[in-house]
This record gives sequence, C-alpha cells and structure tokens, in this order.
Amino acid sequence: MKRTTQEFILLVLVIIFIVGCGFTVIHCLNSDNITVVGWERYIVQPGDTLWTIMPDSRYDVRDLMDITKEHNNLDSSKLFIGQIIEIPVVEE
Repeated sequence: MKRTTQEFILLVLVIIFIVGCGFTVIHCLNSDNITVVGWERYIVQPGDTLWTIMPDSRYDVRDLMDITKEHNNLDSSKLFIGQIIEIPVVEE
C-alpha cells in the first residue's frame, strides 16, 4: 500500500511538471516580437495597475508590462497616483 501511494504522488508531480513546462513553451511561442511605434504619456489614476493600463492588442499583457517597466526604469509593477509614465503604442 505504501509503495502505491508513493508511486501515485510521483505520478502527480510528474504530471504537474509536464503541464508547467507546456504552459511555459506556449507562452514563449506566443511572445511575438512587439513593435513599439511610439509612447503615450499617462498619468496614473486611483485604482490603476500596470496590467489595467496596458493597451488592448494581440500581444501578451505580461510582455507589454515588461517593455513598459524597462522603458520607464521601474523596478516593480507598483504605481503611484499622479505618477507619469509612458505606455507603448504598438503596431497591430
């Protein structure tokens, strides 16, 4: 009985690992080269997050956030009311 439980736990862990790797590969395959055609100045409002102010586009929001953080020299995704940042205008 003990061996069956250990085998089951090992099987579950292997499945979790494989699924996690699959999501990573899918994310990498969907990360197209983003063409930024300009930058739009934005003043952070109450309730804004970096996620919510990203432009609607075919690109992954996480990739747009990374580009925005790098362009604005942000160490994190934390924003402050009244902060002025530039958000990307992307080529569709």
